[in-house]
Amino acid sequence: MKALRHLERLQLIYDIIEKGFTGSPDELASKLRISRRTLYENIEVIKEYGIEIDYCRTRKTFRILNDKSFKIVFEIVVLDKEQQRNINGGTVSLSIPCFFSARNDSTFTNDNNNF
Repeated sequence: MKALRHLERLQLIYDIIEKGFTGSPDELASKLRISRRTLYENIEVIKEYGIEIDYCRTRKTFRILNDKSFKIVFEIVVLDKEQQRNINGGTVSLSIPCFFSARNDSTFTNDNNNF
């Protein structure tokens, strides 16, 4: 569950920055209930996907400098034993078997097949 919370936090940080009124780094970290250091670590993760982010001291807000977007989409699929064998080459002892995938795209579609 920590991984899901981390992904949700990354998306939340991006969404708040995209709106343009984050406040100071300390204020944003406080809103998110994380440390300033953790905030900057999360922003660095978002930057690794090609999103250019900086902090404007005059406006007191983080801002996105390029036209790329960041959207995390995940899906949980419950698999039967045969599907597990086909994916994993054996059996899995997880109570809810699932798999995750990630991609680095500069564009996203918003059709029903992605959700």
